[in-house]
Amino acid sequence: MIAVKKKMKKSLLIIILAASLAVLTVAAVLLNAFTKAQGSGDGGSNTPVVDTLLGEDIYGGKAIAFTRVSEAQIQYIDVVGRESRYGFTRVPIKDDGSDTCFKLHYYEDGSITPIVYLPEIAVQDPYFEYESLYAKEQQDSFGEIYKLTYLCTALGTTYFDEKISTPTNEDKAPYGLAPSDNPLIINFTYTVGEGENKKTESHKIQVGDALITGSGYYFTVDDRPYVYSTSNSYFNYAFLNCYDYINPILTAAGLSGDKSFEPYLTTGFHQWLNTMYDTEGTVVLPGSEVTVNATIWQPKPENEDGGYLVGEEKYESFDLSVLEREGFDLNILSALEYEKIGELETEVWITLPVYSREVDFTEKTTNKYTYQILAVESVITPEGKEIYTPGTPVGENDIVKVVYHIDKEGTEAIEEYGDYHAILKISDIPDSQSEAKQRLKNAKVGDYTAGDIFLEMNYTKENTVKRHIDTVVTEILAISDSDNKELKTIIEGARVAYRYTLIVDGVRAEGFDEAVIVINDELDEYDRAIADAIMGLEKGRLDKDKEVVIDSYTAYCEIMADFTTYKVNAVKYFTTSENVVSFKFEQASKRNPYYGDSLYTNIMTNQYSMYGLNSSACESILRLFGGAETNATNSTGLIGTKTIDIGITPEKLYKYGLYAHKIYFEIPRGIETVVYSDVTLGDYLSALDDYTYYSTLGFTLYISDENPKTGTRYIASDMYDVIAEIDAKNFKFLEESFVEFYARRNLVLTNISNISDIDIEVSFDDLYGSYSNELEHVKLYAYDGRLYLANQLTAEELAKASPYDMINVMVTPYGDCITTEFSKFLEDNNIDRATLYEFFDKKTVELDTLGTYNFKEFVGVLFFIHYEGSLSEEEQTSEAANNAKILAKLKVGIINSAKDYVYEFYRIADSRVMVKIYEADVVTGEKLSDGKVVSDFYISMHSFKKLIGTYFEMLNKNNIDAEIPYPEF
Repeated sequence: MIAVKKKMKKSLLIIILAASLAVLTVAAVLLNAFTKAQGSGDGGSNTPVVDTLLGEDIYGGKAIAFTRVSEAQIQYIDVVGRESRYGFTRVPIKDDGSDTCFKLHYYEDGSITPIVYLPEIAVQDPYFEYESLYAKEQQDSFGEIYKLTYLCTALGTTYFDEKISTPTNEDKAPYGLAPSDNPLIINFTYTVGEGENKKTESHKIQVGDALITGSGYYFTVDDRPYVYSTSNSYFNYAFLNCYDYINPILTAAGLSGDKSFEPYLTTGFHQWLNTMYDTEGTVVLPGSEVTVNATIWQPKPENEDGGYLVGEEKYESFDLSVLEREGFDLNILSALEYEKIGELETEVWITLPVYSREVDFTEKTTNKYTYQILAVESVITPEGKEIYTPGTPVGENDIVKVVYHIDKEGTEAIEEYGDYHAILKISDIPDSQSEAKQRLKNAKVGDYTAGDIFLEMNYTKENTVKRHIDTVVTEILAISDSDNKELKTIIEGARVAYRYTLIVDGVRAEGFDEAVIVINDELDEYDRAIADAIMGLEKGRLDKDKEVVIDSYTAYCEIMADFTTYKVNAVKYFTTSENVVSFKFEQASKRNPYYGDSLYTNIMTNQYSMYGLNSSACESILRLFGGAETNATNSTGLIGTKTIDIGITPEKLYKYGLYAHKIYFEIPRGIETVVYSDVTLGDYLSALDDYTYYSTLGFTLYISDENPKTGTRYIASDMYDVIAEIDAKNFKFLEESFVEFYARRNLVLTNISNISDIDIEVSFDDLYGSYSNELEHVKLYAYDGRLYLANQLTAEELAKASPYDMINVMVTPYGDCITTEFSKFLEDNNIDRATLYEFFDKKTVELDTLGTYNFKEFVGVLFFIHYEGSLSEEEQTSEAANNAKILAKLKVGIINSAKDYVYEFYRIADSRVMVKIYEADVVTGEKLSDGKVVSDFYISMHSFKKLIGTYFEMLNKNNIDAEIPYPEF
């Protein structure tokens, strides 16, 4: 066996040596032939002879194929590779052309029309720099350099070492440069000269095989009968795809306007966990987002294909959760709800109207329209089904799709463009056209009416289709006077830039637009209404409940509506979403004291809405997406490791598994701080916690599950329109539940200085009673080891003093209560209630009386009891949970609040106590009708006994230590 192994090793060694010798021999022969064919050109010099008539030149002592072109001169680049095509176009950044940049264009799916990469953030962010879109790489001691710079260098400084005469295309084949070799082709243009002498020139470079030495390429320039070789490796960059040039940035740098706040602020953060269904035959669930393969049909009279412009098959997504079960929304719901994934046995059509053609009339004159109905194409039933089967009667159905010609004010019918198509509600036809209405109801789908149905419309404001539009001003971007000086508020004569959206027939439009008006007597009626409505406002974003809504105008449209039709060929997949968390940063003056020192307000609407939030967890997320470094002073934005695709489409979201998780959040821009003069020294809330901001950037991120083999995820950013790969180590929170990660773990979520009263009701067989604990707060200041009222100190002493919340607690037992030292004290003194100050003999512990100290320790127990975890679904629905006996009830009142927070404790196991929390009316004690209830978490029986036991220990005049467990009872 050993002899065989030695023999095998020897044979293998011979084979390797022979192969290596063969490669070296071939290399030597080729290089020798190459040298003979070209010659040294200068009797041994390393620089080949240049031919100036060809345009060759010398730069830096080396030969270049044409006079050097700087990056600033290059205006256009187009790279045609074997698998992709892309390029860059230089465009002005400023209106005066004083600054320029490159914009990427690329071709996708074999299209012949270039797509310009212009992400949404370039439009929305006033701090945006276009160069930030492009990828850099480290270059030794020179730091990071744009990859695009290397490409420009390869094109503009075309060094060559040798030049080979190749009169024919066949001669270029050994170098990978014959047409059949499909070489890489780069066309680029550049400017030369200045002023009137400035002109544009161009070159076409083709790049073939790499040199056998492993560094450099063969290339040709224009139509020259030569092949050049270069040992320069910069042509490597020409072989990159367009994704390699894009910086894998996913979010903007957090709060670049004011570093003091980063990365804490967000006007809204929402995270969803999605479930993807793509198994053929699965029934589409209500409320899901459905993606279909559809062909889009749009009526285009000038088109020869039956008056329709028929698009290619493409993926379209419909969110069923936002649709109403009426009108044309029902058309989508009825077509897709409960449909099965897969190819459809029969085509499904979804038609949506677009009332875009407004009637041309004034108050004094009206125009006469005559519609000649030629055919009924389909019927849309009250249930939202579109029926296009020939012979189907219109009957009592109200909505029809028709083919028609139009005659306006006596002009000839517009037939040279073909037939018109429209959706028509028969009920919109005036009663004066009763004959036409009846004949239309008697018509059938597919039957041409011989053009003998005529609708004559003399439009007035009463018989048009009305679309009411409201303008919603959401943000004041800038206010200035005629001298362009900034103004604090909007006044007459001001120049105002504002952001707005529209509400059309009660439906709020997506996205925002911006406008500028100068408030003067020359404004039209529409702008004057807006000016009057925003008068007196300051710069900044308006809170949701303070947005300015202007009743703008009513659009009067023809009863014939344009439309878009989706011919659904297949249901590809659908997703359902679960809201994991929603929160926003709340400035100090607006924080609900119930949430204590939490910087973030829970804005969820499900069973988790009553939870306080873990500020550290929320902050860690905003640090991640705001891109702040550990010192929170250098914000970069979230950046992936590499860009893998551009353009977010349903196909790509599916391809990269990006439906798994979705996050939306907003980053404020242009922060201004508001420093309050009455903030006292020692107050735990900083004066910098209040702020205003000029605008926000909203990001939607689609995130895949982690690839366990690579430890990476894919993330798509709608604001940058990129899909990037990223290290998954910082995204473990995506797999955590709300309670385990985001929920603040304390049972009671506020500081004692905010509590007005605490009521306790205990329902044990051997421990029972109801007790009210009213807290009287007095704000004192600790100075020089003693406590003072504010008016007892000088301004200088007050500035050095620390505020202190001194409380006096009045305890009142109600009904039949267990006997305690406290109840004996009441009986002995013949009183109904007493303060703990009196009960504990007025002793002091540091700054508190003994009674106050022990009550604060009791509240400390409340504060330090943590949720143990969530009840499982089985536990929530179990008999033990549904029939659990209430053990105790705790009501926490908040100073100046209209609602109390009530906790109910239920025993569901020997070791677990279920907790329900709800909001109650502060006067009646009744649960608020919209009060949220949390009932899916538990605390340990030990924690519960400690809580109740601590309170009764206090009533027995025993000192309390919140850190020490108490005996069972």
